[in-house]
Amino acid sequence: MNYWIFTIKTHIFEGKTYTAEDIYNTRMDDTFWAVKKNHTQRKRPSTGDEVVFYFGKPEEVFVGTAVLKSQFKESVKSEKEKYGHGNPFYTPDGGFELGDIDRWQKRKPIEEMIGRLHFIKNKQEFWVHLQGGITEILVKDFEIITQEGIERAKNITYRVKRDANLSNKIKLLYQNKCQICGESIKLKTDSYYSEVHHLQPLGGEHKGRDSEENMIVVCPNHHVEFDYGVIAINPETMESTHKDSNNHFNNKRVIINPKHKLSPKFLKYHIEKIFND
Repeated sequence: MNYWIFTIKTHIFEGKTYTAEDIYNTRMDDTFWAVKKNHTQRKRPSTGDEVVFYFGKPEEVFVGTAVLKSQFKESVKSEKEKYGHGNPFYTPDGGFELGDIDRWQKRKPIEEMIGRLHFIKNKQEFWVHLQGGITEILVKDFEIITQEGIERAKNITYRVKRDANLSNKIKLLYQNKCQICGESIKLKTDSYYSEVHHLQPLGGEHKGRDSEENMIVVCPNHHVEFDYGVIAINPETMESTHKDSNNHFNNKRVIINPKHKLSPKFLKYHIEKIFND
């Protein structure tokens, strides 16, 4: 299975404007995605591949997902009539059948995740990586775009249960302040919220230890960045290292309490197995 971004942009055809929203909703209703028969990438996506749809400028947001139910095929006369809606603009050369369509009620701005997406090498001119209408991405980028909120919600309860005593101890040590940015979240009850990240993840292939030496206190935003290998801590300088060299916290001194027995071994593991992966 492969993963793709299908980019949609506003078009002007015969003096009429067709917005990305218009095109997207029409094609989702059709359960069909039109592609020009001479598109250089048309033969690469396959049946079963997953797609996330993206609106180009000015919106620059991800708007939903679907599964390809066919490979690219040229449209016959009946399909051109069906998917053309009596309009030359919509009349397709060919395309893909779609299934499992999910139109998101809440769109996701690409600006909020540029620093975490591996396929975007040029962070300043990110749009160059989305030109051409069809872009192949890694599964971890697909998960960042589509599943991050879901997975974070699933993991909160599990994380609280598995390390409550140890995490509460280290959170108290740092007064619930993130060791990267120094921020904490004040709740309505006048208490404060923070999270604990395991540098060498627990269980699975990593088999990390549930110990203070393997824990750091972070805010939710920096927890996500550690989870996805976007940020790390240099065990020699004790400074944060960010994939985005222009990030405000790149090469910033990390807050370390003298009573916190943070192990360089786990910092090194995170760099080698997560950050550099």
